[in-house]
Amino acid sequence: MDTLGDLITKIRNSHLADHKSVLLTIHRKNRLFLNLLIKTKIFTQEKKNEDQTEFFFNENMKEVNLKRISKPGRKVYLGSKELSKEIHKKPGFDVVSTSKGVMTGYEALRAGLGGEVICHVTATYKS
Repeated sequence: MDTLGDLITKIRNSHLADHKSVLLTIHRKNRLFLNLLIKTKIFTQEKKNEDQTEFFFNENMKEVNLKRISKPGRKVYLGSKELSKEIHKKPGFDVVSTSKGVMTGYEALRAGLGGEVICHVTATYKS
């Protein structure tokens, strides 16, 4: 079962439906991904319920697009050199799972790390 793919789809669909928040069941391996989205200001806060957690979207965010890169049947791994070429091709940031944890492509590049490219996130904000 692809829990990360389900998580990305729930976030994308919830924002497309103009919801202010999204209810997610958090699995251990998805926690690092969600922490990164909080750190990059996609989510502003979280509220824990009994078995689910509610994540609130940034109110200044107009649009968010999450595109899955690595899939269960086709994993995409990039070294630091390939990552540096890919990072500047498109707006937004890549989420990369490295040996030091889940981080943005820019952080991985600064640390000289490569890894599995999980997804690409593009967000536009209201002016």
